[in-house]
Amino acid sequence: MQTTLMSAQEAVVVGLCCTLLLPLDDLVAVMRKFNCQDVSRSGLNRCLRRYGARYLHMDIKYLPQMQG
Repeated sequence: MQTTLMSAQEAVVVGLCCTLLLPLDDLVAVMRKFNCQDVSRSGLNRCLRRYGARYLHMDIKYLPQMQG
């Protein structure tokens, strides 16, 4: 696994995160498919923290209405 990204790869990661708002696991999948097959999840996480890019994934679950 590649833990260190080149500067061009870092720019792609930050750009995808900021424009598409992809969660980390989706970023890993995209980078592995289209950019760098050996990229690691921890490497992407460090890159995003280094650039201050925030990633947020929120699941919404609808709960039934409670009686009384």
